[in-house]
Amino acid sequence: MEKNKYSTDYYDYYLPEELIAQTPIKERSHSRLLVLDRITGNIEHKRFDDIVNYLNSNDVLVLNNTKVLPSRIFGVKSETGAKIETLLLKEIDNDLWQCLTSPQKRLKKGTIINYSDELSGEVIDILKDGITHIKFNYKGVFIEILERIGAMPLPPYIHKTLKDNNRYQTVYASVLGSAAAPTAGLHFTKELLLKLKEKGVEILYVTLHVGLGTFRPVSEDDIRSHDMHSEYYEIDEYTAKKLNEAKKLGKRIISVGTTSLRTLESNFTKYKKFKETKEETNIFIYPGYHFKAIDALITNFHLPKSTLIMLVCALAGRKNIMNAYKEAVKEKYKFFSFGDAMFINNANIKGVYKNILKNYKNNKENYKTYDYFKIDKGNNNIILSAPHAYKHFRNNKIKVNENNTSKIAKILGILTNSHVIYTYKDSKNDPNYDNDSEYKKELSKYIKENNIKYLIDIHGLDKNNDYSLEIGCNSYKNSSKKFIELIKNSFNKYYKKEILIDNKFAAKSERRISSYISDKCENVNAIQLEINRNYRNLKCMPIKFNKTINALKEIIDEREEKND
Repeated sequence: MEKNKYSTDYYDYYLPEELIAQTPIKERSHSRLLVLDRITGNIEHKRFDDIVNYLNSNDVLVLNNTKVLPSRIFGVKSETGAKIETLLLKEIDNDLWQCLTSPQKRLKKGTIINYSDELSGEVIDILKDGITHIKFNYKGVFIEILERIGAMPLPPYIHKTLKDNNRYQTVYASVLGSAAAPTAGLHFTKELLLKLKEKGVEILYVTLHVGLGTFRPVSEDDIRSHDMHSEYYEIDEYTAKKLNEAKKLGKRIISVGTTSLRTLESNFTKYKKFKETKEETNIFIYPGYHFKAIDALITNFHLPKSTLIMLVCALAGRKNIMNAYKEAVKEKYKFFSFGDAMFINNANIKGVYKNILKNYKNNKENYKTYDYFKIDKGNNNIILSAPHAYKHFRNNKIKVNENNTSKIAKILGILTNSHVIYTYKDSKNDPNYDNDSEYKKELSKYIKENNIKYLIDIHGLDKNNDYSLEIGCNSYKNSSKKFIELIKNSFNKYYKKEILIDNKFAAKSERRISSYISDKCENVNAIQLEINRNYRNLKCMPIKFNKTINALKEIIDEREEKND
């Protein structure tokens, strides 16, 4: 049974303990890089410095310049000498800090903890989840004392001692205050950043000081009940201006790390643009979230059932992420803070699909070209049909074309290796409506010769209709209920408005291609899809167009996988 997408267990995966990186790689930029295309799910295996080949001169790269405090300090209770470990998270007021303490049960309000001859602290308040408020007393400069007595706050899954504290800092770290490193940035060297600048990539910096939100696990069964603690972030005037210019010009904004991503998404969501600010954010991003600020993400591999794996699932789709993680385990990538990297490449959607369409002829074998339509071969048992891609006549009245239907068919023909039939110029009849049209007859013949088991006939629904999709199956005479349910469930993941079956346009007429094929060809599931214009318009609605492609690709992949 499929797990609930809001269940914490839905974001679990298998990870052998030996794949958790314990030490940083010798050369920062020599880490491995898994490149995931979130549109196609395609995976490539590269080295991190290959990132230069994936960024363009028109891209903007945003990094988090926070610097990690050596904030892990060890002290003893003044009354008993009991050992207390303290991790400073963020300063609440002058010398009053939010901390994680262990063991917290040994503490009470008023407890004095001695850390060194120069530093002590008084427990002011004790909260849940190990959070303790401590007022520090010291002689000299607080930061300098921390640098002398403190250790880097390495995560608990790292058991080896860090020999060089600088390896838990990015090479561009400059604003002190973080309780953990923005680890995606650890792969960059100054030389690599220079190469990107020379290529024309614009590099900008924001600041988010990592706090409890990173350390606290998701303990609730329903992720929507999880309480994200706030973290401090800054965006300066220059960066906000440059980001707004990038948005206006249609440039890709690529976030380095989930901290930069949360900074940008928080800011843009709140102000509807990028704005100079110094404030807190507690944004929690999980599937269903609509990204407004960023286009692509460079990140590390995240812990199972964590808020960060939920974030990347929201960006790339859970199926793509889980496939990528499974591949990373198989290929023995290293995971977590000192591990390898992933580039979730959300290339310009319109650009990606236009490139697929541009190269369609080179990638698809033509079976036959007819007077006004073509059939191109695939290698599965599914054929996609677009009979109204060009103008046609019905009852001596001209009907306008809907060329986005053939775009959908062609793109899926490449992505899934499906067969495709489509009109490529105006016709004097209606291939879908006219009895025994040449289109129908040749399609029927092709289906029989190539053992096709599924026909998806794609049509256009006007955007003014108050539903997203109509599925035509002639009261299930043309297709099994199982296949219709699969279609409905897949589209429900991506479409907001209602999905109807046999409502008005894709309904019961025996003239329809789907009914004709069902009658002429045995054991073929033949359905007609009427897709709302908002979800088939590549030019004006590329994100929604992409949802249509993703939904149909899921359907085709599952049919092909089951081979039934």
